[in-house]
Amino acid sequence: MWNEVLRQWFSDSFGWIVSQERYADVSPAFRVAVVVDESGTSIQDGTYDRAVESKLVALAVVKSPLQWTGEGQRDAVKELETAMKALLSESGVSVVWGIAAIGFNWIMLKQEGPLRAEQLTSWSDDVLSLDSWRAMRDLTDTIKRSV
Repeated sequence: MWNEVLRQWFSDSFGWIVSQERYADVSPAFRVAVVVDESGTSIQDGTYDRAVESKLVALAVVKSPLQWTGEGQRDAVKELETAMKALLSESGVSVVWGIAAIGFNWIMLKQEGPLRAEQLTSWSDDVLSLDSWRAMRDLTDTIKRSV
């Protein structure tokens, strides 16, 4: 389900790449990248003739609904922060956005530098609800403007 949610907001027809990946010690994760040209400028207009690579933008860590407990929430956030810090240092980007998801529940973080990630939302109950749709729209618009 999270694959489709991410593809809704980061469409491949506008230069976004959503791929499922495994990172060391991390639950199933989705990597969100944007296609860029040789100057590092994002290509979100659907014309890829000048595309040369992709740039990591966000990571989503997805856990089973059975882990929807206080401890599970803390573990999901900690796991996401660890993965975001690792990707931040490996990829050379200045910021990594992250979504921790437990079933339909989700929270978004922003990682800049080695300090603790900034929590952008509180846990939302249902990614398919209208309130979540609006929050996700606003947050993904912010992400898109940042690249």
